[in-house]
Amino acid sequence: MTTTGPQMPPPTPMTPPTDTGAIPPRKSTWPMVLGIIAIILGSLATLRGCMGLGSSAMFGLFASAMPEEQAEMMEATKAFAPLIMISSGLTMAIAIFS
Repeated sequence: MTTTGPQMPPPTPMTPPTDTGAIPPRKSTWPMVLGIIAIILGSLATLRGCMGLGSSAMFGLFASAMPEEQAEMMEATKAFAPLIMISSGLTMAIAIFS
């Protein structure tokens, strides 16, 4: 006559296993570092583009608030406003879409 009672688990060994098994290969971290650097540089370029567009659009306000002798110098700077706006817009577009 056989009695089936609760099964006892095998005893746990007192020493750890001596074989280490397969060690997974270490993941490379340089793609993540390059990604973080690209995000930072892209954010700075976007900020530079916004500042360039905003400052060139406000040249008239700056010139009207300046004394007369400095306003003449600001008038010469207004000639470069379209160039500044184009370069700022291109910088911002490249930073956003690349």
